[in-house]
Amino acid sequence: MLYINCVINTPIQPDAGVPLEIIMAKAIIQAITADDIDNLGILLADISRLTKEADAIKTRLKEGGLDSYDGEVFSAVVVKQDRTSYDPRKVEELLGDLVSQVERVSKVTSVKVTARKA
Repeated sequence: MLYINCVINTPIQPDAGVPLEIIMAKAIIQAITADDIDNLGILLADISRLTKEADAIKTRLKEGGLDSYDGEVFSAVVVKQDRTSYDPRKVEELLGDLVSQVERVSKVTSVKVTARKA
């Protein structure tokens, strides 16, 4: 694949009353290179891979049966709570007058991770 480094620039016209610092900041923000786009793609791919790894560990924590776990640097707490939500289609139909009929309670389990204090 051939990658071409280029800068996408839009000319900035000085506006009456707009400080030069703002005009220069806009010029810097608008300078987007092909490398920026490629780096963003690589970062998003890394985030996706890392998210999958983290999710697998969180699943093991949730299924582990304990409320908390300690590592050498971090601790993790398994948080169990009920979450209430509403079906938006039913709410629209009922115009909110009969909210209790569209209430749906679901059980939610999440993991909170914080740095351990030495």
